Amino acid sequence: MTDYTKYVPIVIIAAGLVASAVTAQIKIENNSDELWDLSEGVDENEESIELIQRTLIQRQGETKLQVQRIETEQRNQGDDLDQILLLLKQINVND
Repeated sequence: MTDYTKYVPIVIIAAGLVASAVTAQIKIENNSDELWDLSEGVDENEESIELIQRTLIQRQGETKLQVQRIETEQRNQGDDLDQILLLLKQINVND
């Protein structure tokens, strides 16, 4: 009969290697799932950021239009004042 006791350390080492490999595989799968969840979160965040950027651009455009309207109104008011002053000067000259 063969003495099997000399193979016990090899079997123990092999079992340890298999257990380590299984543990590593489980950790890899867990990390893979976590990375997948993170990538989905990043995608959602990117969509939210793009929406915010589009909203900001739209509001900037609206603000620019409002500023242009105000400038136009001020210009018109200035023109009106110039005409009033001119009329007042003409009235004073005629008197």
